[in-house]
Amino acid sequence: MPVAKSILHDADIRDDLCIYLEEKYGRVRFFDELKLTNQMSLLWRREMAELQKANGLYKYPGKSKMFVKKYLMESLDSDILKEQMLKVLFERDYSIFDEGKE
Repeated sequence: MPVAKSILHDADIRDDLCIYLEEKYGRVRFFDELKLTNQMSLLWRREMAELQKANGLYKYPGKSKMFVKKYLMESLDSDILKEQMLKVLFERDYSIFDEGKE
């Protein structure tokens, strides 16, 4: 395992690193973006298209989920994106999984 990756798994070092970076550079955007990227992976591609439509962004119909995730993160403020993402997740229709069980 590379040293940088193993350091970030050690909670004591990770917390000290975050404190140092916040003191030196202000808000640690890298960690915020990493967290948002992980949260956005919960969205289905169709739900990402809904976010694009709601914000008047180009749809990119033939592009991958990863491309659209990056596009949304670059195009929208992270706080707005998080709020809209949560709304989409709460409105998700899970009944499509019950159709095959009947």
